[in-house]
Amino acid sequence: MALVLHADGSRDELLPIGGTKLSLDQLQAAVGGNIEAVFIETGPVFVNEDGLRLRLPLNPLASEMLRRPIVGAVVICDFSEID
Repeated sequence: MALVLHADGSRDELLPIGGTKLSLDQLQAAVGGNIEAVFIETGPVFVNEDGLRLRLPLNPLASEMLRRPIVGAVVICDFSEID
């Protein structure tokens, strides 16, 4: 199960629609735009590629986890959940 961490600290589960893998459309909808992958030990973390340009709010939890400033919502999943 993928997890969406929002900048306001709230969290949502992200489950595949109509299959076993998360789609590009689902990932883009969750972060509010084009995605960029940041890799950690357990798998990818997807962020909004244009988040800084769009001046999305800082995501403190994601920033702490990735040890760099992260803005907007992020999707945390493991490799088995994506193609």
